[in-house]
Amino acid sequence: MSVVSQVILNADDELRYPSTGELKSIKEYLETGEQRLRIANALAENEKKIVQEASKQLWQKRPDFIAPGGNAYGDKQRALCLRDYGWYLRLITYGVLAGDKEPIEKSA
Repeated sequence: MSVVSQVILNADDELRYPSTGELKSIKEYLETGEQRLRIANALAENEKKIVQEASKQLWQKRPDFIAPGGNAYGDKQRALCLRDYGWYLRLITYGVLAGDKEPIEKSA
């Protein structure tokens, strides 16, 4: 949920207008919109490279994951792990766009 949505819902739940601090957070959110869009675009454009590099580094640190009996052992399991890494990167991208870490925390 975006900062704007959160402020509006919180104020509405409490039957009040948004506070000065809440309005300031909306202003900051809007001012960083272009930067968040650039970051989200970079993540989307580089998804495959990011996922490949992250998995390579993870499997170097934890070779037991790709060893027999590991979560990513075999082509099918490894492909499923890479798919999941892509999903997590997409959740991070949603969080960047929304200016909120809630999408990421809800999936954990």
